[in-house]
Amino acid sequence: RDSLFGPEYEQCVKDGRNVYELMDEMAAKISIGSEGMIYHPFLNGERCPYYNPQLRASFVGVNMIHKKGHFARAVLEGVAFSLNDCFQIVKTMGVEIKEARLIGGGAKSQLWSRILCDITGIPVIRPVNDDSSFGGAMLAGVGVGVFANEYKAVDVCVRDSINIKPNAENHEKYQLYFSAYKHIVEQLSSVYNELYKIRNS
Repeated sequence: RDSLFGPEYEQCVKDGRNVYELMDEMAAKISIGSEGMIYHPFLNGERCPYYNPQLRASFVGVNMIHKKGHFARAVLEGVAFSLNDCFQIVKTMGVEIKEARLIGGGAKSQLWSRILCDITGIPVIRPVNDDSSFGGAMLAGVGVGVFANEYKAVDVCVRDSINIKPNAENHEKYQLYFSAYKHIVEQLSSVYNELYKIRNS
């Protein structure tokens, strides 16, 4: 937001509008795969599944057709690719992921929810109360005796608002981009390690 959408943010503040909604609108006009641009969200290294503190974020495949909307969509897709990368590790453990529940700021984006659903191929559910602090409030309720236990708190408080099913055609397209996403990480890992050594020499 601050690096690429500064003017838009200032205008949204004046208009009393949420700049993230504007960014979503711009990203929604861009086709799947951001027309060949892939973003890796390794802003401060990466834990699962690479465990390499020297990895860094990158936009790969940028060309003259790419506008701000492409960058916005590539970020949404890149974060979803990163989560999908982690899901692959879980699957190797024999754990079946039947659905994903989104909470926090990202859950407020209908577009990002759809992208995550289509990339992972997993149904996505967004609860009515999707603030990450809501779970803490329920635990506090258990602690002071409002609820008998955590299960009762969930039964009373958690209500689903949106249930998104994966689009098979979109999922198939995204698998090709996900393969490229992983291949780029493999190819650039040594470069990031080299950059780290140069920077700190």
